[in-house]
Amino acid sequence: MDGIDFAGLKLKLIGSLVAVSGIKLLSYSLEIDGADKDNVYWAIVINLVFVATGVLFALSEFLHAKAYTENHKK
Repeated sequence: MDGIDFAGLKLKLIGSLVAVSGIKLLSYSLEIDGADKDNVYWAIVINLVFVATGVLFALSEFLHAKAYTENHKK
């Protein structure tokens, strides 16, 4: 645990949520004939929300790290 900080841990958690949600979407695609369209729709929306959250969080951590290094160069 020495090599990973809190932000990295949150990114790994979000990545795991996206992976689990993607597996659920894959199971819906394998049973597309018997799947309820509303359930498929909401599964897609939830997966996209997880992906967008992960991307936004990674971007904010990148910008924070960049600002931190610029402030501590001086």
